[in-house]
Amino acid sequence: MAETQTTGIKNADELITLAAAFGLTVTVETTDRETLTSYVVRFAIPVPAAYAGTELGRTIAGDTITLLWTKAKKKGARGCLVDATVWSVADHRKVRTLREVDAAVRTLGHSSAKYARDAAPLPEDVVDAPHALYINGELRKEGIPAERVRTFVKNRRFNGLVTDQDDDGGIVCDNRRYVPVTTEPAPAEEAPAAAEERMHVRIANGRTPELVDSRDALEEINHAMMDGKRDVREMSEGRGNARIVYRDQRGTVELRRATAEDIAAYAPAPAPAAPVETPPLFAALAAYEATVLCTSPRDLDDLARHLHAVGKVAPTAHHREILEAQADVIEGAWEALRAAGNLRARNAAHDQARAAVERAREVILAVAPHAHRMHGTDMPSTAEEIRAAAVAYNAVGSTAEELSAVETGTPLVRVRCSSDSGTGWKVTATITAGVDTPQGFLPAHPAIVETFRKRDGREDAAANARRVIGAMFRVAVPVEYVRSSRG
Repeated sequence: MAETQTTGIKNADELITLAAAFGLTVTVETTDRETLTSYVVRFAIPVPAAYAGTELGRTIAGDTITLLWTKAKKKGARGCLVDATVWSVADHRKVRTLREVDAAVRTLGHSSAKYARDAAPLPEDVVDAPHALYINGELRKEGIPAERVRTFVKNRRFNGLVTDQDDDGGIVCDNRRYVPVTTEPAPAEEAPAAAEERMHVRIANGRTPELVDSRDALEEINHAMMDGKRDVREMSEGRGNARIVYRDQRGTVELRRATAEDIAAYAPAPAPAAPVETPPLFAALAAYEATVLCTSPRDLDDLARHLHAVGKVAPTAHHREILEAQADVIEGAWEALRAAGNLRARNAAHDQARAAVERAREVILAVAPHAHRMHGTDMPSTAEEIRAAAVAYNAVGSTAEELSAVETGTPLVRVRCSSDSGTGWKVTATITAGVDTPQGFLPAHPAIVETFRKRDGREDAAANARRVIGAMFRVAVPVEYVRSSRG
């Protein structure tokens, strides 16, 4: 590993030593002038390879601290901190004192340790074979036992240092690489499960056990022990197994490592060969929204057009009931409301309209059971999925120019953030995937609303939202954070 640079200024070098102990990336740029020497010191979080190229990776890379130090060349001169700035992808802020700089470095270090632990391989991921050690690409040692490499990985995880595992099973850290050397394939029963194949059993409030990815389970355990401990009433944990008693509606959650018997017993049924297309869901979401406050003839006409749009993308088995629902809306309720001439006829027509709308809701939910509310897991994640969802969701209410602009627009996820009007600590984030076009932003689904308490009161709502919910997005498009009023 390269030697950490220094400045010769006591306070600056102490901060550099502190940052290096946390595993932060430290760079020092020196500029000589006629009467003084300036030092630009930057601290950054090393991005784990697992997060490279993702939205979370871009967020991690944007969290940095920049310090400007100067020292006069005359005898006995002392160093001076001229400027200190804490940067994030959303904004930046100045810090004035060494105590604040020290706290900012420690905060950055704790964040770096958390990201490193989340992305690091587990000791069980180490291939059960002797390893060869390469330093800067040169072979230095052979025959290192796998148990020793597991201890090495375990210690680095504990210390929050970045550790990666490549596709060949090698453990990579700094300038070192531990490569497994296998002379013959290991028996299937002795081969450790790959990281993506490890599973946990999750039991919530004594209900039916379900299989979850081990990384998701360990992330829930870590969150309950650290950032989310205020929501936990009681917790016990050991060797990746945990029992968590939450204070809210989540109740009691038990997490344990899954055995081969668990995987055989609780594995979900295999997915159908042909994946279900996403447009039926988003057309159904728009149609279900049209059933809300649907009382006038114009509202019924819009609902009938939404049902027609759902029928175009729905499976063939639902076509007949969709046509019957359309007939109830147009030939029944719409005609009755239009022709009602007295109070009794209008009351009967409104009753008929309510029955037709209820029938339409049942048909819509039969096509897409999630259409009554947008779920975060249903949000489209790729550019192609967002374009298709935007066309399906806006098929009725948008013009031909708006729909044609979807093909040339920019798919993205927009997060509109605002603070409450009271203390300003409560943040409301409105999340929508859609297409940014010259005609405006065309949403692909109803908005998803998340509320949470600010993590850092010195930053605005958009910066806090990026920190709190940024890691939740698993999308292949940009995520844009927009600050609303009082944000």
